Order: sequence, then structure tokens, then C-alpha cells
Amino acid sequence: LKLPKINKTKIASKYRVDWDSQGTEAEKVLFESYDLLTGYIEGYIDALQSDAKIICLAVNTGTVDSLTNESAEKLVVMLEQLLYPRVKHRFEQIKKFNNLPHVKLKRETD
Repeated sequence: LKLPKINKTKIASKYRVDWDSQGTEAEKVLFESYDLLTGYIEGYIDALQSDAKIICLAVNTGTVDSLTNESAEKLVVMLEQLLYPRVKHRFEQIKKFNNLPHVKLKRETD
């Protein structure tokens, strides 16, 4: 199971948060709720009431700059809580599907 990478980096006196997908099949689930998730992320950043600058915003990748340490920490936790459960759930669905008898048989005969 590969989850999106979420990193917090200190740049001078501010922090930057980046997230990026690993290109896995399970992560494609994030695109199914693209508008909802990007809207939620954008609203969360606005609610932080900081001087944050959204450099790039998508569900599979993003960069937010000029955050305080506290705001960066909150954003990292929120992203983990928002993105990880969806990817984990889809991973489990894929794993179950791949273990179905007819799917295993097809894989073995191809």
C-alpha cells in the first residue's frame, strides 16, 4: 500500500506543505471526489487564517507555501485524515477484487 506523500519543509522563517501521489491504482479514488476534496482543502486553508499561498492545488498533488509551523502541522494532519482513509479503503477493495476466484483464474490463464 502506497499512500500520497505529505511533506512539511521549513523555508526561511515559514513552512511549505507538499503532497504528491505515488501513481497507484488505489489513489485514483481521489479523482472520483475531485471537486469535493479540492474545495475542502481550499476551505481548510482559508480557515487557517494565515498568509498561506496556494501554489498548486489538486487532490493528487499540491503545494501550500508561507505557512506558520502550527498551520503547516494542522494542514498535514488534515490531509492525512482526508486522503489516507479513501486510498486505504480503495486498496482493500482492489485486494478483495483481485482475490475473487474468477479473477484469479483469469490472471493465471492469461
